[in-house]
Amino acid sequence: MARTDNMRDTQLNFFEDHMKHAGEQTRKAVLSSWAGPFGDRVYPKIDESMFDPIYSTHGRPASPTNDLVGACMLQVLLGISEEDLFLRMLTDLTFQYALHRTTEEKLPFSKVTLRRFKTRLWHHFEATGDDLFGVCCQDVFERMKKEEKPMSRFLRRIGKLTVQDLVLPDGKKAGHMSGDAAKEETAKEKDSGQDLSGREGRKDETETGTCSGGTAGCTDDTGGSGRSADIQGAGH
Repeated sequence: MARTDNMRDTQLNFFEDHMKHAGEQTRKAVLSSWAGPFGDRVYPKIDESMFDPIYSTHGRPASPTNDLVGACMLQVLLGISEEDLFLRMLTDLTFQYALHRTTEEKLPFSKVTLRRFKTRLWHHFEATGDDLFGVCCQDVFERMKKEEKPMSRFLRRIGKLTVQDLVLPDGKKAGHMSGDAAKEETAKEKDSGQDLSGREGRKDETETGTCSGGTAGCTDDTGGSGRSADIQGAGH
């Protein structure tokens, strides 16, 4: 599967996104929470090219890598489940701001894509010893340090993240997965039609949650209402 650079502008357009339609107190709460500095200082510094080794040069374009990396960071930093991660990306303005998704109507990737991304990172680490996720997180942290701006404990934790912190499809952290378990996971993925060596064996699933008119709340693809945004974060 070939990687494609995310061409979306990394600068959020206030006048075209959901933040415009939120109340003044909501906007201030989002910007003063963990989401403000993450969206402004972390997300734009994610270097997608660092993840080239896990992609082939052929095949259909992948989901935007910076979205996948940012989502992985948030899941670990906030200690939330995969289900909660996807729910919040769909309904929570803090997550949408942090991942630069406030102008988008759909989720950037499916659960299958996120799981496959994590599994590839872990298998690459086992095969080569190269922690692409950890190196990327450290790079983001070092570039934030050069800005000479105050960093909260939440932001400083980014520099300590590694691939072993990632939660894999079985619900366990990658660092707790033995070599035999990793091989079993690979076999399961291949049996289900997914080739983890780089090219996908089946068409990716699509998560198509739609946001309701630019507000903090959204509606899922079944027409059910999402819960209102939880704008109280871990602080910045």
